[in-house]
Amino acid sequence: RAIGHVRYLATMEIGSFDAADASLKFGAAAEEAALNTNVVVVGSLERLRDAKDCHKLQRVLEASPDKMQLITSVARAMSAKKDGASARELYLLPEPVETDERSGSVRRVCLIALPSACSRHNSPARPHALTSCLKGNAGPGSLTVVAMLDDPSLAFATGCAIVRAFPTWVAQSSTAAKMQSKKINVIFDAPDNEAIPEAEIAVLSWAARAIRFTARLVDVPCNILNTTEFVNQARVVHALLQSTLQARGEEANAVSLEVITGEDLAAQGFGGLYGVGKAAAHPPALAILKYYPPGTSAADQATIMVGKGIVYDTGGLSLKGKTGMPGMKKDMGGAGGLLGTFRAAVGAGVPKKPLYCLLCLAENAIGPLATRPDDVHTFYSGLTVEINNTDAEGRLVLSDGLAFAA
Repeated sequence: RAIGHVRYLATMEIGSFDAADASLKFGAAAEEAALNTNVVVVGSLERLRDAKDCHKLQRVLEASPDKMQLITSVARAMSAKKDGASARELYLLPEPVETDERSGSVRRVCLIALPSACSRHNSPARPHALTSCLKGNAGPGSLTVVAMLDDPSLAFATGCAIVRAFPTWVAQSSTAAKMQSKKINVIFDAPDNEAIPEAEIAVLSWAARAIRFTARLVDVPCNILNTTEFVNQARVVHALLQSTLQARGEEANAVSLEVITGEDLAAQGFGGLYGVGKAAAHPPALAILKYYPPGTSAADQATIMVGKGIVYDTGGLSLKGKTGMPGMKKDMGGAGGLLGTFRAAVGAGVPKKPLYCLLCLAENAIGPLATRPDDVHTFYSGLTVEINNTDAEGRLVLSDGLAFAA
């Protein structure tokens, strides 16, 4: 099956989202955009049934009172689940004009009622249920999402949950074309028409784009996102943040990137990271991103993030089985998540003290240079370790990263 799909593959590249990603808009920018014919309205069942709020929704949907009555009736007929979200959809015909002909397009409206229960493990925004339900009910093409919030403070969690429902990379050409043309407008509707602060919308925009960027890294297979390409993506983030800092009046060199790769890792004592990745076609690397907010320096207490970036994990000589290996392209998700976090935090101007991001990148491959069980490696800390399972590589690369961070 995989061989049969090769001819349908799109251009094998990762691409990237810049800070002005036009496919995603929040708040006032979304309200100013043209309303899509595909609309999803999400909120608690109480909010969906609230007549007062339906008047606000009426303005957003540009619907007649009769159609709003229909939407309200559908909402009142819905029942909230305890654990998962529920959805109902309806189609609104365009309004007739003086010639008795209908103008415009049929509008799809999907109502998503969030679960009634909220456990101690979940946010009051119910983000997991929202993401899961939206994936299956987003409908075709571009869409407008109207988030009926119980409280303005839930805007950030809700916005992040919405963007997680839309993947940004796939290799199949027909699907990729649809994804690339999809535009998402997110409008927030808080009780009593309370506005979401623009500063919060700005932070959300950076976070949402970082989520999509990270999801893309995790989705891309290792024959594209090898360690060398991962370092290139770190350089893309570095360049983006330099231009962002300049635009807001900071020094561009307040953010920096250092990369230690291949034999230089061994020479500088990173035996754990080097030992895991030395058998691969692309060398292991340690990417070090640093950001110093205005008024801070390297002497100040810092926040340091260390991420595991195993771009593929075969298990090494302690080889995984045929059912255990598929999906191991995701073993770099820790480093991918932290690169996205660094991008969002620095881009939004959140850090008040120095922020470091260490990406420990390697492919746990098989080859003549592969680490063997019984080998002994020396970590950056000076400690030694005897290998008895080459499939326990994560602790080896992170040990070097943590020792360097300390």
